[in-house]
Amino acid sequence: MIFSLFRFFFLGLAVMSIAYLMTRYYIGSTLREELETEWEELPHAERGNSRDEWVDQRMARNRGAIRIRAFLISFVVPTVSVIAIILAVNFL
Repeated sequence: MIFSLFRFFFLGLAVMSIAYLMTRYYIGSTLREELETEWEELPHAERGNSRDEWVDQRMARNRGAIRIRAFLISFVVPTVSVIAIILAVNFL
């Protein structure tokens, strides 16, 4: 019984870690695309830097938010869902 619980825990941790990396990459790439589109819509006088520099500066501001969003999506939501399902099945 306890071996099955540990196996479930470690397998779930591995799957959620892979989901975290994929989610972080996806959120970062969509944000980069949005910033590139925003840069193209700016008037030429406001652009200043090259597109890559401008986008990289804005991406650096959002790195923490990307990590937090990816963590919430890939670790917190599945864990809370599994706990809610277990409680609902056993106690309701």
